Amino acid sequence: MTTSWYEGPLAAFDTETTGVDVETDRIVSAAVVVQDARASGRGSAAGW
Repeated sequence: MTTSWYEGPLAAFDTETTGVDVETDRIVSAAVVVQDARASGRGSAAGW
């Protein structure tokens, strides 16, 4: 049995940076949000 992408858990990862140059710019903050479609719309989030 296969699960469609919209039926399983989804995760999103986001970063805020000081620019786009990997040699000089830095990550300011990062966040991960996990959404489980089977848990009645409940999810969890973490930020750094």
